[in-house]
Amino acid sequence: MTSKPKQMAMFSMEVENLFSADKRVWQSLSDEDREKFIDDVFDYYRESGFPYATYTDDELLDDFYDLQHLATSRMSPTDLSGNKFDVILPHTAGQKLANAMMPHLWEVRCHRRRGSPMDTFNSDKYLRVAIKKVIQLQNKMSHSAIRGALSWAEGSQKVSNFRPSVAKHIYDEYAGDGRVIDFSCGFGGRLVAAFASKRVRSYVGFEPSTKTYDGLQRIVEFLFMRDLAAQWRVWGDNPYPDSEPLLDNVFIHKRGSEDNWAEIENEHMRDVDLCFSSPPYFSTEEYSYEETQSFLKFPGKNEWRDEFLAKVMENCVNALKKGGYLIVNVANVDPYPELEDDTFAICKSLGVTHTETLRMSMPKLMGKGGEMKSEPVFI
Repeated sequence: MTSKPKQMAMFSMEVENLFSADKRVWQSLSDEDREKFIDDVFDYYRESGFPYATYTDDELLDDFYDLQHLATSRMSPTDLSGNKFDVILPHTAGQKLANAMMPHLWEVRCHRRRGSPMDTFNSDKYLRVAIKKVIQLQNKMSHSAIRGALSWAEGSQKVSNFRPSVAKHIYDEYAGDGRVIDFSCGFGGRLVAAFASKRVRSYVGFEPSTKTYDGLQRIVEFLFMRDLAAQWRVWGDNPYPDSEPLLDNVFIHKRGSEDNWAEIENEHMRDVDLCFSSPPYFSTEEYSYEETQSFLKFPGKNEWRDEFLAKVMENCVNALKKGGYLIVNVANVDPYPELEDDTFAICKSLGVTHTETLRMSMPKLMGKGGEMKSEPVFI
């Protein structure tokens, strides 16, 4: 639930609240009054700050329960004969919880973009542009709409969080006996899904960014402190009040996953059922500027491929048990247009057998038309 805007008088209009003005009101205003309206909304945000989405604990728990009970088998559409397409249609369940613990994702900059949504917000000029875009494209002013406009207005771009629903779908299908490694944790979508999936028993993750690592710890604390895994887990109408937690081991290493895993003493990193993640797309998203970031450690594309991506894939192959799965979500991007082919080639050179490629549908941004985009998930 977003915070409620203050009651403010809007110049001479008979509108009790800035956020009650809809398109009809906007269209009725003179040019001068429109500019005054933008000024008033601008002043509100300068006083109240960035419009982060805020939720109560109960709202976050409800979001988690929705993910727990999500029938992921229905996320792949079928034809009239019952044959599944290779597309995964994402659901929003679990996103609130993951994103709420990662407020800094609004600060992350993307390659060759003007700046992050936070940069746009902090610019007087571009915040006004975002406000105007909301009025032009949405039916009503809202914090959610402003966040959407800040995510693309004037060349900015918001980084995405891996959909927990898609991660749960993959865990439910491929986690085997439940020993999982997430070699690039990111903003917690796969971690939240690991708690929600009844297939996952242990989760080992790698995350070098301090802010993101701290956010992952907040997710773990939030779920463990409420005994969700052990006491409140419900599948259909059958509670497990006396059982051990299904996700009974969580280890998150504050380091890059390109380091030699053989040096890490962790029994849950041996005979692994599933190595699954979405690694950085080279320098596409600048998650932080700490020296542990792979795009800073290995600034050349070929160097990054050989010293980061290939080392991570090799670590995964060595950790997997016979019959285990390596599942990687990557996509070609401007800084690395051959990323998909290179990832595929690295895995093939390590003796990994490709079984199928799923397509993960990606959300559209406000004001962006065209076909629905998707990214490959190599299995």
